[in-house]
Amino acid sequence: MIQFVNPDSILNLKHLLFAIKQSFYAKNNQLLAARDFEVDLLMRISITDQIQEALKFSGITPKNQFYILVAVGNKSNLKLIEKWVIDNHDYSSDIIIDNYKNLSKIHKINFKKLNKLNIELDLLSYSAVKLTSKFSNPS
Repeated sequence: MIQFVNPDSILNLKHLLFAIKQSFYAKNNQLLAARDFEVDLLMRISITDQIQEALKFSGITPKNQFYILVAVGNKSNLKLIEKWVIDNHDYSSDIIIDNYKNLSKIHKINFKKLNKLNIELDLLSYSAVKLTSKFSNPS
């Protein structure tokens, strides 16, 4: 499973790892919020239950100069993906992401009041509540 992600949609690397773990768990337990793992991942990163919003917020467009490649799979497939990236792209494995200011406005979360160590858990909880309410209140 491969997904390209807009780095501006991620709070920090821990946020991305939480979303990946959530989607992986959901896939293994048939709890995906979308039909595909890749779309579910974007929804969890975006903290939305709307696929269109997730694609717009966390997906990439031709305008993106930078993106993050998320790959989940067995070791041999990941090695093939790694080789393809190395052979075909300029890349960096040094990822520094700190989008607290930008994402606090978008998600209306006051990060100044929160301990930065607990922010990921708060985002995770917020995401779970939003997605749970979608399934609890079918339209």
